[in-house]
Amino acid sequence: MYVVIMGCGRLGAQLAELLSLKEHDVVLIDQSPSAFEKLGSGFNGLTVVGTGIDIDVQKKAGVDRCDAFAALSSDDNTNIMAAQVAKEIFAVPKVIARIFDPKREFAYHQLGLESICPTNLGAEIVQNYLESDRMCCRHSYGDVDVIEFAAPKAMAGKQASAVEVPGAVRLVGICRGEGQQIIGADTVIGEGDRILAAVKHAYRQHFRLTWLKHNS
Repeated sequence: MYVVIMGCGRLGAQLAELLSLKEHDVVLIDQSPSAFEKLGSGFNGLTVVGTGIDIDVQKKAGVDRCDAFAALSSDDNTNIMAAQVAKEIFAVPKVIARIFDPKREFAYHQLGLESICPTNLGAEIVQNYLESDRMCCRHSYGDVDVIEFAAPKAMAGKQASAVEVPGAVRLVGICRGEGQQIIGADTVIGEGDRILAAVKHAYRQHFRLTWLKHNS
């Protein structure tokens, strides 16, 4: 895979090294030559000095033929503009941008851009730690959270259909002992089973209070 990364901060440098170690072709763009000093010996790609929103700079880095572009600078506006250039002008198949302001995430999605927000991720990690005995959010897709939790006593002996809520909660997987399986509507839940469920974000607190409040 040919990947172009804009921004050689700690995140960009770390990602570049990880991809290089997996033998991907990586090019890093940064307007400061000294930024590339963060790269370790594991990086075997190329570097380009320049502004990542500049079309000529992106073309020099090979964005016009790359498989993926990541805008990871420390400035939200620069990231969104660089991501738009890569997506709209060079039609890069995979484009992702880092944003620091959670309020801008919706705007990114409206533009058809994938984004990662360290603020949201950090808050989610802390929340998962605080709620680790009850449920842990593994992924979020729009307004749906994929959560994992240990089935409480109140849920034991019930069929999955008794726990699910149409349009709000869907149990999708179960881990019992060393075995894993997809949950069906008639699957009987055992206390302590590890359950994977898709829950509407707006319903998550209600689900926790209904089933998991005694797990804390």
